[in-house]
Amino acid sequence: MSILKLTKTLDAEIVLEIIKLSDQSRNSERLMFQKLVTNQPTPNDETPKKTLLDVLNSLSDEQVIELTALMWLGRGDYASEKAEDAYLDALDVARKSFKREEVGYLIDKPLKAYLLKALEFDSDGEV
Repeated sequence: MSILKLTKTLDAEIVLEIIKLSDQSRNSERLMFQKLVTNQPTPNDETPKKTLLDVLNSLSDEQVIELTALMWLGRGDYASEKAEDAYLDALDVARKSFKREEVGYLIDKPLKAYLLKALEFDSDGEV
């Protein structure tokens, strides 16, 4: 069973959108930096219509908590014999330490890499 089955408020569609926008955001930041270094003007049409920040800000508190736990799991912060136990440990800590400002914390992370890694875990199997 996929680790995503353990989340109560996040679904695959939301997580995949965050992964996609995270990748676009990182590419956009690199492009902006390159243009600043070379003093080239930046056309306004390069900005994605829906930004990662928009999506993260639209999430409920519980969705941000679950996303944080998934990110920590994918980053390797939590380990246990079973991925389900590791996720539940991460979820418990995320819930206890939650502040709405977590969105700012998340936007600065390579969410694509961490979330893809978390999604590889089988909740019935090992981390």
